Amino acid sequence: MLVFHGTTLWRAQQIIRDGPDPNFVEPGGVERAGSFCVALPFGPFEASSRPERYAVLKAAAVRREGREEGGPALLLIDIPDDIVDLAVIDDLPLSQGFIVFDEGASLEALLAVWPRLPKRVVFFKGESS
Repeated sequence: MLVFHGTTLWRAQQIIRDGPDPNFVEPGGVERAGSFCVALPFGPFEASSRPERYAVLKAAAVRREGREEGGPALLLIDIPDDIVDLAVIDDLPLSQGFIVFDEGASLEALLAVWPRLPKRVVFFKGESS
């Protein structure tokens, strides 16, 4: 299943190289990520939760904090259905438009196959408004 993860170019490159990191903490932050969230290509989602919109907002927030992470980017990942199935739960069905790989079986399974998954970063210019 093709999924998108909106982020910054620098972070997308890190994720491609090392895989999703549940221990990632935003610079200056205190809370660990704890999970890895991806969106289905066509949602459904609210306008503010579209992966490309999230990437634009993330890049703008990073710039406001005085850091440069290369601007907005989408990480495209083709995840096998059986791995996706591990993350889909009754409280968060695919009909919500996104998938959360929480720590535990779903994230562990994703990380186990990560090096072999087709992945691509798409950089784009975006407006912050």
